[in-house]
Amino acid sequence: MQESSAWVPAEAGTPSERVRLARLALDSALAENGVTGADSGPLGLRLTQGGGEVVQGVTAAVTPDGHYELSLHLVGRLVPLGPLGDRVRAAIEQAAASAGLAERLGAVHIAWEDVSAPGDPAPIGAGAPTPAGAPPTSTAPRPGSGAAAAAGSGAPPPTQRPAG
Repeated sequence: MQESSAWVPAEAGTPSERVRLARLALDSALAENGVTGADSGPLGLRLTQGGGEVVQGVTAAVTPDGHYELSLHLVGRLVPLGPLGDRVRAAIEQAAASAGLAERLGAVHIAWEDVSAPGDPAPIGAGAPTPAGAPPTSTAPRPGSGAAAAAGSGAPPPTQRPAG
């Protein structure tokens, strides 16, 4: 008796459709004016990994009907986030169609994890592919937020000292 499976792992170095859609979604989101980064969460678990690539801030899950449901965890500027989310979704749908993946794209959810104000440090590591096994990256930690320790650095958050 031969076993059948719908899931076939991608070869190392070859991203699967799931990883390709996650990367496409993140790249599309970051290209939108008003999106400043992605957030992999306090434990660095909001990610999609496969084929030697890690896409931070995007989770891609297969649905029972074979589509990939995407959840993007984003950081935006101080702009109306509802319309920005709509533009991000439209950009993802257009990019998926251009890449021949429109029929695999399911629902696209956007969670605004943080808002950056003018003068805030730029998010780190949001756009570059992360090799598998590398520590997760997220937005720049805010002083006292504990994000540095949670991001795997092992260091406590920096202490603010008065100038003088």
